[in-house]
Amino acid sequence: MKPDLNAIPEFYRGYIQSVLDADYLDLLGNVYADAINILIDISEEKANYAYAEGKWTIKDILQHIIDSERIFTYRMVAISRGEKQAILGYDHNDYVACAKAKNRSFASLLKEYKNLHQSTNDLIASFSAEMLQMAGNANGSNMKVIDLIYINAGHQKHHIKILKERYL
Repeated sequence: MKPDLNAIPEFYRGYIQSVLDADYLDLLGNVYADAINILIDISEEKANYAYAEGKWTIKDILQHIIDSERIFTYRMVAISRGEKQAILGYDHNDYVACAKAKNRSFASLLKEYKNLHQSTNDLIASFSAEMLQMAGNANGSNMKVIDLIYINAGHQKHHIKILKERYL
């Protein structure tokens, strides 16, 4: 089961296309394994690095991945449970600024990411075929639960790619 790219808002298509070849049950595990292979070797000092003035640090990026996954999973839960109200979007820059990841250890962020990954996988595995096809309004767009699973994984893959290219 895969998203219909023609029904996806343009903004999210790149995320989905980057992971579309994987089955939804394996998807997040593949992206997570790649991320952990990179993140596990980052020192606390390096985690505070930003490649330019005004850019996020590695800690900020990981915090953003964590926050976004929580938001995507909330959307999955809400839509799979028949939520009729539109689910609002969020400003990722405001979230990063308010999270103050610089005040946390990188080890604590990694631990949170690992725990969140397991929880998200458990949630995804709990969805029936019917739930995966349920649709709702999130961030001003109609989306299905299956779409959000792929968007979440593609979003993480996008940020890990940026880490590789600009930070490491």
